[in-house]
Amino acid sequence: MDKETDEFADFRSVTAAHCDIKCIGREDDVARLIDNVNFRHVNNEFMTELERDKRKIESSTNIFVPADKTRNYYEMHPSDYKKLLTQNVTKSYKHAQEHIATNITREFRDIVDEMKLCNRTDPMRWRDLIKGPILQSGVRT
Repeated sequence: MDKETDEFADFRSVTAAHCDIKCIGREDDVARLIDNVNFRHVNNEFMTELERDKRKIESSTNIFVPADKTRNYYEMHPSDYKKLLTQNVTKSYKHAQEHIATNITREFRDIVDEMKLCNRTDPMRWRDLIKGPILQSGVRT
């Protein structure tokens, strides 16, 4: 780059911008308008109800669970939620007998050994089979 291009790159000017006398009065009017802006408190029933619901949700010890097919949320105690979740997950499945679970664990261990994944998987424990799977949300059924 040459020296002239460098000088104009900063957009600096030695002269001030042209000031029109008509604009000076308008600038004062705009400043006065800004100073005179007043906000008023609006009492809206919907916003009041929304704020009350927000405080109720924040102070609640229960959990809020979304419904399956609607946008509704239901408030329930965590133990009731776990019970309901367990019932819904296991309602169409039979509980396996102990020897079947042992065979599955053995087969899992054989596959892991065969594929050399021992250091990347956690072993299946009988306690996990009894308690049920861990869901994506991290809640154990």
